[in-house]
Amino acid sequence: MAYENYTTVAWTNGTPITADRLQQMSINTEQVKDATDDNPRGVIKRKIGDNVTVAATTFNTQTTIVELKNEAGAANNSITLPGNRFVKASFNFAGIGLGGSGGEDSTFVIRLIQGTENSAIYTWTISPPVGVFLNNASANAPAFGTIAIGDFDTRSPQFGGGTYTHLFDSSTGLKEVDGTGIFKITIERDAGVSTANLPAFTVFSPHFWIEDAGGTA
Repeated sequence: MAYENYTTVAWTNGTPITADRLQQMSINTEQVKDATDDNPRGVIKRKIGDNVTVAATTFNTQTTIVELKNEAGAANNSITLPGNRFVKASFNFAGIGLGGSGGEDSTFVIRLIQGTENSAIYTWTISPPVGVFLNNASANAPAFGTIAIGDFDTRSPQFGGGTYTHLFDSSTGLKEVDGTGIFKITIERDAGVSTANLPAFTVFSPHFWIEDAGGTA
């Protein structure tokens, strides 16, 4: 919005405060507000968490990785935002590391949770790499492409690392008192048929932040 009514209000000693001068200042202030209200405000809160290791016996259950909420005796990491704002939630981590072979038919579900219940507003599903390789130690591939299990524990590959984002509307506003301003990231191993042979796994270097990405109007 252009400042079409803008004029400089010059003040010197003895200048009377008139209704016209005050009105012009009020108009200019309102125009600046109108012109900038929808601008992004950037990062609101962020949390860097510790590595999270999930036991081999845990599957089909959500485990919290990193959380933004008001914790007793700690900094308030819940979110407060007015209504009609775009909210960008971002989760970055170095990857998932498996402690050994097994559970190759599992998938890993990462969820963005809002509120105090484990109900997701967005999910990402990660499939682990195949835990086998072609045994090609000699110059030529062996006959029939022999399949062998690798030394999984020493390789400990990480997979799925990167940044995951979701953009949503703050609707009528976000605040801690009703749970709308509390967010967390969880992970669940969605196990297949091989639940008797699951390795422990670790989520490395979780980093979670939420941004005000601008007005929705």
